[in-house]
Amino acid sequence: MAKQFQDKLQRAMERVRVVLNQTKTPQLAADVHHFYDDKYLLVEQMTCAAAASQLNCLVALGLTAEHLATLRQWASHNSVSLQFRAEERCTFLRETTRKEDSPTHHEVEFSMPRVIRAAVSSKIVTKITEYCWKLEVQYELVAVRGVGAESADRIPILSRTGHHELKTTCKLPPPSPEAKVPAVAFEVNITWLLHMLQKEVASPAFKIDRVSAECRTPRRNPDVDAAFRHFRSLTLWTAQVAGYLSSILDFVPALDRKLDLGALSAEAVFVPVLPLMMTNRTADGAQQEVEVGGLGPPSCRFAGQQPDGSLLLNASDANRLLEEELRMLTAKRKELSEAYPGADELVTFHEGFAIVTCSTVLMFVSAGQRR
Repeated sequence: MAKQFQDKLQRAMERVRVVLNQTKTPQLAADVHHFYDDKYLLVEQMTCAAAASQLNCLVALGLTAEHLATLRQWASHNSVSLQFRAEERCTFLRETTRKEDSPTHHEVEFSMPRVIRAAVSSKIVTKITEYCWKLEVQYELVAVRGVGAESADRIPILSRTGHHELKTTCKLPPPSPEAKVPAVAFEVNITWLLHMLQKEVASPAFKIDRVSAECRTPRRNPDVDAAFRHFRSLTLWTAQVAGYLSSILDFVPALDRKLDLGALSAEAVFVPVLPLMMTNRTADGAQQEVEVGGLGPPSCRFAGQQPDGSLLLNASDANRLLEEELRMLTAKRKELSEAYPGADELVTFHEGFAIVTCSTVLMFVSAGQRR
Protein backbone atom coordinates (compact mmCIF):
# COMPACT_ATOMS: atom_id res chain seq x y z
CA MET A 1 0.00 0.00 0.00
CA ALA A 2 2.83 2.42 0.84
CA LYS A 3 4.43 1.91 -2.57
CA GLN A 4 1.09 2.34 -4.31
CA PHE A 5 0.54 5.61 -2.44
CA GLN A 6 4.03 6.86 -3.34
CA ASP A 7 3.42 6.00 -7.01
CA LYS A 8 0.19 8.01 -7.01
CA LEU A 9 1.95 10.90 -5.29
CA GLN A 10 4.68 10.87 -7.91
CA ARG A 11 2.15 10.92 -10.76
CA ALA A 12 0.37 13.81 -9.09
CA MET A 13 3.64 15.75 -8.79
CA GLU A 14 4.29 15.24 -12.50
CA ARG A 15 0.87 16.67 -13.25
CA VAL A 16 1.51 19.66 -10.99
CA ARG A 17 4.63 20.56 -12.97
CA VAL A 18 2.60 20.44 -16.18
CA VAL A 19 -0.20 22.64 -14.81
CA LEU A 20 1.96 25.32 -13.19
CA ASN A 21 4.33 27.73 -14.88
CA GLN A 22 7.60 26.18 -16.05
CA THR A 23 9.58 28.73 -14.05
CA LYS A 24 8.24 27.33 -10.79
CA THR A 25 9.67 24.31 -9.03
CA PRO A 26 7.09 22.86 -6.64
CA GLN A 27 8.33 20.12 -4.33
CA LEU A 28 6.90 18.05 -1.55
CA ALA A 29 7.25 19.84 1.78
CA ALA A 30 9.37 17.01 3.17
CA ASP A 31 12.04 17.84 0.56
CA VAL A 32 12.16 21.59 1.25
CA HIS A 33 13.90 23.28 4.18
CA HIS A 34 11.27 25.36 5.99
CA PHE A 35 10.43 26.92 9.33
CA TYR A 36 8.10 25.49 11.95
CA ASP A 37 5.47 28.17 11.26
CA ASP A 38 5.36 26.95 7.66
CA LYS A 39 3.97 23.66 8.95
CA TYR A 40 0.92 25.45 10.34
CA LEU A 41 0.46 27.28 7.05
CA LEU A 42 0.79 24.02 5.13
CA VAL A 43 -1.85 22.25 7.23
CA GLU A 44 -4.20 25.19 6.79
CA GLN A 45 -3.68 25.28 3.02
CA MET A 46 -4.15 21.52 2.58
CA THR A 47 -7.33 21.59 4.64
CA CYS A 48 -8.63 24.47 2.52
CA ALA A 49 -7.69 22.54 -0.64
CA ALA A 50 -9.61 19.48 0.56
CA ALA A 51 -12.65 21.59 1.47
CA ALA A 52 -12.58 23.37 -1.90
CA SER A 53 -12.24 20.09 -3.76
CA GLN A 54 -15.17 18.64 -1.82
CA LEU A 55 -17.41 21.53 -2.78
CA ASN A 56 -16.37 21.27 -6.42
CA CYS A 57 -17.30 17.57 -6.37
CA LEU A 58 -20.70 18.48 -4.91
CA VAL A 59 -21.08 20.99 -7.75
CA ALA A 60 -20.39 18.16 -10.16
CA LEU A 61 -23.22 16.17 -8.55
CA GLY A 62 -25.72 19.02 -8.95
CA LEU A 63 -25.13 21.65 -6.25
CA THR A 64 -25.89 25.16 -7.54
CA ALA A 65 -24.96 28.64 -6.34
CA GLU A 66 -28.52 29.11 -5.06
CA HIS A 67 -28.33 25.82 -3.16
CA LEU A 68 -25.04 26.79 -1.56
CA ALA A 69 -26.30 30.21 -0.49
CA THR A 70 -29.28 28.60 1.23
CA LEU A 71 -27.16 25.92 2.91
CA ARG A 72 -24.75 28.52 4.29
CA GLN A 73 -27.70 30.45 5.71
CA TRP A 74 -29.08 27.27 7.29
CA ALA A 75 -25.69 26.41 8.81
CA SER A 76 -25.61 29.67 10.77
CA HIS A 77 -28.30 28.34 13.13
CA ASN A 78 -28.84 24.65 12.30
CA SER A 79 -26.95 21.55 11.34
CA VAL A 80 -26.96 20.70 7.62
CA SER A 81 -26.66 17.18 6.22
CA LEU A 82 -26.58 15.39 2.89
CA GLN A 83 -28.95 12.45 2.59
CA PHE A 84 -28.78 9.79 -0.10
CA ARG A 85 -31.86 7.59 -0.28
CA ALA A 86 -32.83 4.86 -2.74
CA GLU A 87 -35.96 2.77 -3.35
CA GLU A 88 -36.28 -0.43 -5.38
CA ARG A 89 -39.45 -1.99 -6.79
CA CYS A 90 -39.91 -5.19 -8.76
CA THR A 91 -43.13 -5.70 -10.76
CA PHE A 92 -44.26 -8.77 -12.72
CA LEU A 93 -44.92 -7.92 -16.37
CA ARG A 94 -45.74 -11.01 -18.40
CA GLU A 95 -45.11 -14.65 -19.12
CA THR A 96 -43.64 -15.65 -22.47
CA THR A 97 -43.00 -18.97 -24.17
CA ARG A 98 -40.50 -19.68 -26.88
CA LYS A 99 -39.02 -22.70 -28.59
CA GLU A 100 -35.32 -23.33 -28.79
CA ASP A 101 -33.64 -25.87 -31.06
CA SER A 102 -30.87 -27.98 -29.64
CA PRO A 103 -27.45 -27.09 -31.01
CA THR A 104 -26.94 -30.66 -32.29
CA HIS A 105 -29.05 -33.00 -34.36
CA HIS A 106 -28.91 -36.74 -34.96
CA GLU A 107 -28.78 -38.57 -38.29
CA VAL A 108 -29.57 -42.27 -38.76
CA GLU A 109 -28.83 -44.03 -42.07
CA PHE A 110 -30.37 -47.39 -42.87
CA SER A 111 -30.95 -49.69 -45.86
CA MET A 112 -32.86 -52.88 -46.61
CA PRO A 113 -32.53 -55.39 -49.43
CA ARG A 114 -34.06 -54.12 -52.62
CA VAL A 115 -34.83 -50.80 -50.89
CA ILE A 116 -33.17 -47.51 -51.59
CA ARG A 117 -30.77 -46.43 -48.88
CA ALA A 118 -32.27 -43.62 -46.78
CA ALA A 119 -31.25 -41.29 -43.95
CA VAL A 120 -33.42 -39.86 -41.18
CA SER A 121 -32.37 -36.84 -39.08
CA SER A 122 -33.92 -35.56 -35.89
CA LYS A 123 -33.46 -32.65 -33.48
CA ILE A 124 -34.69 -31.75 -30.03
CA VAL A 125 -36.92 -28.70 -29.62
CA THR A 126 -37.20 -27.35 -26.10
CA LYS A 127 -40.13 -25.28 -24.93
CA ILE A 128 -38.93 -22.51 -22.62
CA THR A 129 -41.17 -20.42 -20.41
CA GLU A 130 -39.77 -17.11 -19.19
CA TYR A 131 -41.14 -14.63 -16.67
CA CYS A 132 -40.46 -10.95 -17.29
CA TRP A 133 -40.09 -8.42 -14.49
CA LYS A 134 -39.66 -4.67 -14.35
CA LEU A 135 -37.00 -3.60 -11.88
CA GLU A 136 -37.19 0.11 -11.04
CA VAL A 137 -34.62 1.97 -8.96
CA GLN A 138 -35.22 5.52 -7.75
CA TYR A 139 -32.68 7.50 -5.77
CA GLU A 140 -32.16 11.08 -4.62
CA LEU A 141 -29.54 13.25 -2.99
CA VAL A 142 -31.04 15.90 -0.71
CA ALA A 143 -29.60 18.63 1.51
CA VAL A 144 -31.41 18.73 4.85
CA ARG A 145 -31.72 21.35 7.56
CA GLY A 146 -31.92 19.79 11.00
CA VAL A 147 -34.04 16.64 10.81
CA GLY A 148 -35.82 17.78 7.63
CA ALA A 149 -39.27 17.68 9.19
CA GLU A 150 -40.77 20.18 6.73
CA SER A 151 -40.53 20.34 2.95
CA ALA A 152 -38.89 23.77 3.31
CA ASP A 153 -36.05 22.06 5.20
CA ARG A 154 -35.10 19.90 2.21
CA ILE A 155 -33.36 20.85 -1.05
CA PRO A 156 -33.15 18.21 -3.83
CA ILE A 157 -29.71 18.18 -5.44
CA LEU A 158 -29.84 15.04 -7.56
CA SER A 159 -32.58 12.54 -8.38
CA ARG A 160 -33.11 9.84 -10.97
CA THR A 161 -35.31 6.87 -11.83
CA GLY A 162 -34.17 4.02 -14.05
CA HIS A 163 -35.56 0.63 -14.93
CA HIS A 164 -34.50 -2.64 -16.49
CA GLU A 165 -36.37 -5.74 -17.61
CA LEU A 166 -35.26 -8.97 -15.98
CA LYS A 167 -36.11 -12.50 -17.08
CA THR A 168 -36.32 -15.63 -14.94
CA THR A 169 -37.25 -19.22 -15.68
CA CYS A 170 -39.25 -19.52 -12.46
CA LYS A 171 -42.07 -17.27 -11.31
CA LEU A 172 -41.18 -17.73 -7.69
CA PRO A 173 -39.21 -16.36 -6.07
CA PRO A 174 -39.04 -12.98 -7.91
CA PRO A 175 -35.55 -11.69 -8.79
CA SER A 176 -35.91 -8.89 -6.23
CA PRO A 177 -38.34 -8.04 -3.41
CA GLU A 178 -41.56 -6.38 -4.53
CA ALA A 179 -40.58 -3.18 -2.73
CA LYS A 180 -37.54 -2.08 -0.75
CA VAL A 181 -38.37 1.31 0.74
CA PRO A 182 -35.80 2.49 1.46
CA ALA A 183 -33.29 0.19 -0.12
CA VAL A 184 -30.52 2.31 1.43
CA ALA A 185 -30.35 5.57 3.37
CA PHE A 186 -26.99 7.28 4.00
CA GLU A 187 -26.45 10.63 5.73
CA VAL A 188 -23.45 12.86 6.45
CA ASN A 189 -23.28 16.14 8.37
CA ILE A 190 -21.59 18.92 6.34
CA THR A 191 -22.04 21.79 8.80
CA TRP A 192 -18.29 22.02 9.37
CA LEU A 193 -17.67 22.39 5.64
CA LEU A 194 -20.20 25.22 5.34
CA HIS A 195 -18.73 26.99 8.37
CA MET A 196 -15.33 27.03 6.67
CA LEU A 197 -16.59 29.24 3.83
CA GLN A 198 -16.04 32.97 3.94
CA LYS A 199 -19.17 35.10 4.04
CA GLU A 200 -18.47 37.00 0.83
CA VAL A 201 -17.33 34.18 -1.47
CA ALA A 202 -17.38 30.40 -1.62
CA SER A 203 -13.76 30.12 -0.52
CA PRO A 204 -12.63 28.01 2.44
CA ALA A 205 -10.87 29.84 5.25
CA PHE A 206 -9.57 27.21 7.67
CA LYS A 207 -7.34 28.54 10.46
CA ILE A 208 -5.63 26.94 13.44
CA ASP A 209 -5.95 28.79 16.73
CA ARG A 210 -2.28 28.72 17.67
CA VAL A 211 -2.72 30.59 20.96
CA SER A 212 -5.20 28.05 22.30
CA ALA A 213 -3.97 26.11 25.34
CA GLU A 214 -5.07 22.91 23.56
CA CYS A 215 -2.97 23.59 20.45
CA ARG A 216 0.14 21.44 20.77
CA THR A 217 1.39 20.94 17.21
CA PRO A 218 0.22 21.74 13.65
CA ARG A 219 -1.49 18.32 13.67
CA ARG A 220 -2.49 17.98 17.32
CA ASN A 221 -5.04 20.69 17.96
CA PRO A 222 -8.85 20.98 18.20
CA ASP A 223 -9.23 22.64 14.78
CA VAL A 224 -7.47 19.89 12.84
CA ASP A 225 -9.24 17.22 14.91
CA ALA A 226 -12.59 18.71 13.85
CA ALA A 227 -11.46 18.71 10.22
CA PHE A 228 -10.45 15.05 10.45
CA ARG A 229 -13.81 14.10 11.93
CA HIS A 230 -15.51 15.75 8.98
CA PHE A 231 -13.26 14.08 6.40
CA ARG A 232 -13.66 10.65 7.99
CA SER A 233 -17.44 10.89 8.05
CA LEU A 234 -17.40 12.03 4.43
CA THR A 235 -15.18 9.08 3.55
CA LEU A 236 -17.76 6.64 4.89
CA TRP A 237 -20.65 8.43 3.18
CA THR A 238 -19.05 8.64 -0.27
CA ALA A 239 -17.95 5.00 -0.01
CA GLN A 240 -21.53 4.00 0.78
CA VAL A 241 -23.02 6.03 -2.08
CA ALA A 242 -20.44 4.82 -4.62
CA GLY A 243 -20.87 1.25 -3.38
CA TYR A 244 -24.63 1.30 -3.81
CA LEU A 245 -24.53 2.87 -7.26
CA SER A 246 -21.92 0.29 -8.29
CA SER A 247 -24.17 -2.51 -7.01
CA ILE A 248 -26.89 -1.45 -9.45
CA LEU A 249 -24.67 -2.88 -12.19
CA ASP A 250 -25.25 -6.33 -10.72
CA PHE A 251 -28.95 -6.11 -11.60
CA VAL A 252 -28.03 -5.99 -15.27
CA PRO A 253 -26.71 -9.31 -16.63
CA ALA A 254 -23.17 -9.10 -18.01
CA LEU A 255 -24.32 -9.86 -21.58
CA ASP A 256 -26.87 -7.02 -21.42
CA ARG A 257 -24.52 -4.38 -20.02
CA LYS A 258 -22.30 -3.72 -23.02
CA LEU A 259 -20.68 -1.09 -20.81
CA ASP A 260 -17.06 -0.16 -20.33
CA LEU A 261 -16.58 -0.81 -16.61
CA GLY A 262 -13.03 0.53 -16.85
CA ALA A 263 -14.50 3.98 -17.51
CA LEU A 264 -15.71 4.06 -13.90
CA SER A 265 -12.17 4.44 -12.59
CA ALA A 266 -11.28 7.80 -11.04
CA GLU A 267 -7.54 7.15 -11.13
CA ALA A 268 -7.01 9.64 -13.97
CA VAL A 269 -8.70 12.52 -12.10
CA PHE A 270 -6.17 14.91 -10.58
CA VAL A 271 -6.51 15.46 -6.81
CA PRO A 272 -5.31 18.97 -5.77
CA VAL A 273 -4.61 18.09 -2.11
CA LEU A 274 -0.81 18.04 -2.06
CA PRO A 275 1.75 19.24 0.55
CA LEU A 276 3.64 21.52 -1.82
CA MET A 277 6.24 24.22 -1.31
CA MET A 278 8.17 26.39 -3.75
CA THR A 279 11.94 26.63 -3.68
CA ASN A 280 12.09 29.74 -5.88
CA ARG A 281 9.17 31.72 -4.53
CA THR A 282 9.21 35.48 -4.34
CA ALA A 283 6.86 37.56 -2.26
CA ASP A 284 4.08 37.29 -4.83
CA GLY A 285 1.20 36.37 -2.61
CA ALA A 286 -1.28 38.50 -4.53
CA GLN A 287 -4.43 36.69 -5.53
CA GLN A 288 -5.02 36.12 -9.21
CA GLU A 289 -8.40 35.01 -10.45
CA VAL A 290 -8.52 31.82 -12.49
CA GLU A 291 -11.56 31.15 -14.59
CA VAL A 292 -12.99 27.72 -13.82
CA GLY A 293 -15.72 26.41 -16.06
CA GLY A 294 -17.37 23.30 -17.34
CA LEU A 295 -19.33 22.15 -14.31
CA GLY A 296 -21.10 25.40 -13.59
CA PRO A 297 -21.13 27.63 -10.50
CA PRO A 298 -20.18 27.77 -7.75
CA SER A 299 -16.56 26.78 -8.41
CA CYS A 300 -14.75 26.90 -5.08
CA ARG A 301 -11.34 28.52 -5.06
CA PHE A 302 -8.71 30.06 -2.82
CA ALA A 303 -8.82 33.71 -1.84
CA GLY A 304 -6.51 35.99 0.10
CA GLN A 305 -2.75 36.07 0.35
CA GLN A 306 0.05 34.06 1.91
CA PRO A 307 2.45 35.87 4.26
CA ASP A 308 5.39 37.57 2.56
CA GLY A 309 8.22 35.16 1.92
CA SER A 310 6.04 32.07 2.43
CA LEU A 311 7.15 28.96 0.58
CA LEU A 312 3.57 27.77 0.07
CA LEU A 313 1.59 28.02 -3.16
CA ASN A 314 -0.06 31.39 -3.69
CA ALA A 315 -3.78 31.65 -4.40
CA SER A 316 -3.24 31.78 -8.16
CA ASP A 317 -1.25 28.53 -8.24
CA ALA A 318 -3.63 26.76 -5.87
CA ASN A 319 -6.58 27.78 -8.03
CA ARG A 320 -4.87 26.38 -11.13
CA LEU A 321 -4.68 23.00 -9.43
CA LEU A 322 -8.37 23.18 -8.51
CA GLU A 323 -9.11 24.17 -12.11
CA GLU A 324 -7.28 21.06 -13.33
CA GLU A 325 -9.45 18.85 -11.12
CA LEU A 326 -12.60 20.45 -12.55
CA ARG A 327 -11.27 20.13 -16.09
CA MET A 328 -10.62 16.42 -15.61
CA LEU A 329 -14.05 15.85 -14.05
CA THR A 330 -15.64 17.62 -17.02
CA ALA A 331 -13.68 15.42 -19.43
CA LYS A 332 -14.67 12.34 -17.45
CA ARG A 333 -18.33 13.25 -17.66
CA LYS A 334 -18.08 13.63 -21.44
CA GLU A 335 -16.29 10.28 -21.68
CA LEU A 336 -18.99 8.55 -19.64
CA SER A 337 -21.81 10.18 -21.62
CA GLU A 338 -20.43 8.43 -24.70
CA ALA A 339 -19.69 5.09 -23.01
CA TYR A 340 -22.99 4.93 -21.08
CA PRO A 341 -25.79 6.07 -23.39
CA GLY A 342 -29.50 5.92 -22.61
CA ALA A 343 -31.99 8.01 -20.68
CA ASP A 344 -34.39 5.69 -18.83
CA GLU A 345 -32.09 2.71 -18.49
CA LEU A 346 -31.11 1.44 -15.08
CA VAL A 347 -27.45 2.30 -15.60
CA THR A 348 -26.54 5.49 -17.47
CA PHE A 349 -23.70 8.00 -17.42
CA HIS A 350 -25.41 9.71 -14.45
CA GLU A 351 -24.64 6.73 -12.22
CA GLY A 352 -21.19 6.35 -13.73
CA PHE A 353 -20.29 9.99 -13.15
CA ALA A 354 -21.61 9.93 -9.58
CA ILE A 355 -19.44 6.87 -8.88
CA VAL A 356 -16.35 8.61 -10.30
CA THR A 357 -17.06 11.82 -8.37
CA CYS A 358 -17.53 9.99 -5.07
CA SER A 359 -14.36 8.03 -5.77
CA THR A 360 -12.50 11.32 -6.32
CA VAL A 361 -13.61 12.48 -2.86
CA LEU A 362 -12.43 9.17 -1.43
CA MET A 363 -9.00 9.59 -3.02
CA PHE A 364 -8.26 13.04 -1.60
CA VAL A 365 -9.69 12.19 1.82
CA SER A 366 -7.51 9.08 1.96
CA ALA A 367 -4.49 11.08 0.80
CA GLY A 368 -5.10 13.75 3.43
CA GLN A 369 -5.33 11.17 6.21
CA ARG A 370 -1.98 9.65 5.23
CA ARG A 371 -0.07 12.91 5.48
